[in-house]
Amino acid sequence: MELTQANTTFEEDGIILLSAGLEERQVIVEVEDDNPSQSTWAIVKVFSLDGQDELGPYTVNEGTLLYVTIDEREWGVKVISFLPGCIISTWIE
Repeated sequence: MELTQANTTFEEDGIILLSAGLEERQVIVEVEDDNPSQSTWAIVKVFSLDGQDELGPYTVNEGTLLYVTIDEREWGVKVISFLPGCIISTWIE
């Protein structure tokens, strides 16, 4: 599994920590595959670092984007399951 994102802290166990902002925004998750002859997917959860909220799980298929609305707190994305060769990108808008 490869995780990509600017301004993100990556930790062990498939957890991606996202920087916080001051207004409501969206976490966006994209799944791609390094093998063009196969399609891939990942199952993820979005959670607040203060432990108050956990959203999901969501299945993200290759070729689609997952949009999850979040607030001003710090949030993370936990990868629950994925296919080998899966490339997961996540960012906040």
